[in-house]
Amino acid sequence: MNDSEKSHEEKTTGKIEVQDGNAPLHGSPGGPAAAELAAGEAPAGELAAGAEINGVEQLKQTLEEAKTEAARNYDNYLRALADAENIKKRAQRDKEQYVLYSNESMVKKLLPQLDNLEKAMEDARKNQDCASLAKGVEMIYKNITDILKSEGIECIDCLGQPFDPNFHQPLAAGESDEHPENTIIEEYQKGYKMHNRVIRPSLVKVNQPG
Repeated sequence: MNDSEKSHEEKTTGKIEVQDGNAPLHGSPGGPAAAELAAGEAPAGELAAGAEINGVEQLKQTLEEAKTEAARNYDNYLRALADAENIKKRAQRDKEQYVLYSNESMVKKLLPQLDNLEKAMEDARKNQDCASLAKGVEMIYKNITDILKSEGIECIDCLGQPFDPNFHQPLAAGESDEHPENTIIEEYQKGYKMHNRVIRPSLVKVNQPG
């Protein structure tokens, strides 16, 4: 075969003779790339672009899910905050109601004694009987002190006792040979304590020899 015929055959078949064999060059219509395209496989560049797009879409989806979760958590936080505020307000109202009506039971016990006192005063006016009035008042006084004791309220015993600034308030000083120094010799007004807490000190005169 002469050179002219050989060149015509190369153009016709698309093959180029090489020195070491009849294998076609890479990139020629019969090379590996052509085989990949013939088999329906995308080039590596297109695969990488597709993977990048999928990654971006996944990130967008993850971000949207995170936004939805954050909005839901914030809504739950606002609801919990409102519930806590309502509980606080309700507790404050309950406390105010308790303080306002904490003495209701004792007042209910005292009201009948007030009724008895009014009745005793009315009877005394009608009958002009001071002895009956005094007896009635004494009975009512005893009933009231019993009610106070039932509530933990007691008189402070002070006459003849050493002066104690925690329980007694001095109004005057006097002299008495019958009592030691700093002893209470007269009570001007009774003091009271409630469950061992002083709610009103006794007003007293203290022995202070000159």
